[in-house]
Amino acid sequence: MEGLKTVTRGVAQIRDGVNRVGRTQQADSVTRRNAARRLGGLCGTARSFITSGRPKMQATAYQDSLQILAKQLTVRLDSLTRSLPDCEKTAGRDPTTVTNNLTTRLKSYDEAVLAFRTAQAALNKPDSTKTVSQQSQL
Repeated sequence: MEGLKTVTRGVAQIRDGVNRVGRTQQADSVTRRNAARRLGGLCGTARSFITSGRPKMQATAYQDSLQILAKQLTVRLDSLTRSLPDCEKTAGRDPTTVTNNLTTRLKSYDEAVLAFRTAQAALNKPDSTKTVSQQSQL
């Protein structure tokens, strides 16, 4: 979970860059160009956060279905990470294509995170059929 926290910081930077480009679509060309360049820089920064947090995310630390969801999460995160060098290089020239690609990958990543956290919360939920004294004995 500690690795996921670090990764989430990187993903938030990517979202900020994508949102910034989206907000400037109606602005003048200088503002759009600056937002696109900023996206490229944020992709580089995000990549450093993601690559430092990713090794701490081990799917084998979990059991059964949670392990499968953790593996799916890391696969989708790796897919997002692989697209970041391209983002750094081409965001200034072609921000629309880059943001479309990143948006697709972010959506896929978000779905995996939601499934993982939902399953994890369900496993950590105390059994409501037992009394409070029975739960404290566990």
